[in-house]
Formats: sequence, structure tokens, C-alpha cells
Amino acid sequence: MAKFSWNVVIVLFSVLLVTLLMSEAVGQEMCHDVLAAPGNGKCDPQSCKDQCASKYSGSGLCVQSFGNLFSCNCSWPCGKQ
Repeated sequence: MAKFSWNVVIVLFSVLLVTLLMSEAVGQEMCHDVLAAPGNGKCDPQSCKDQCASKYSGSGLCVQSFGNLFSCNCSWPCGKQ
């Protein structure tokens, strides 16, 4: 019987610990926008980064959208616009 109660205490403690840790693990929501690619669809990576930094204080990445055309995808924390 003593072994059973010790197991119950350990399980309850583990559940409490996980619950406390999960309350602190709230993630930051990210916002996204697609900008016209600098360079007529060729997307210069540095220009894309600069556009996103100036417009949203975020980061920019060139992504191939269709064929040999690229777009500039921006990401930033939503509350920071």
C-alpha cells in the first residue's frame, strides 16, 4: 500500500510541474505578408530583407512563387507593427 501512495504522489507532482511549465510556454504569434519582389520578380535577397525591416521591423526571405518568379515574404511578431 505504501508503494501505491508513493506512485500517486509522484504522478500528481509530475502533472503539477508540467502544468506550471506549460503556462510559461506561450508562443509569440507571427504575422506574414508577401511583397512584390524587388528586381522584377528576380528578388534580390538584401533588398527583400531591407524592405521587410523598414516596413514591418521584420525579416524577409525570397521565395520562388511560380516558374522563375520570386516573391518577398516578410515575417514579424504581430504585436510589433
